[in-house]
Amino acid sequence: MELIDEGKLPKFVNAEVPEVARAYWRLPANATFRDMISVIRADEASHRLVNHTFADMHALRQANGTNPFIGRLHSDGNDK
Repeated sequence: MELIDEGKLPKFVNAEVPEVARAYWRLPANATFRDMISVIRADEASHRLVNHTFADMHALRQANGTNPFIGRLHSDGNDK
């Protein structure tokens, strides 16, 4: 992100965000490539938390335990 902000990756500074990405990530028409990378990074961070939580549950033999994320599932109206 710093390299984009500093203009050191000029191909990304003015790169067009693909329509499929704008639709999937619900980005506005004027979204930048940096905006797209930012939402992808945030989503991946969320996946990391979920994946590590389930791995920990498995390690602790809680494989049949209650999904700790079930209350958050679609709570924000996001259907991704």
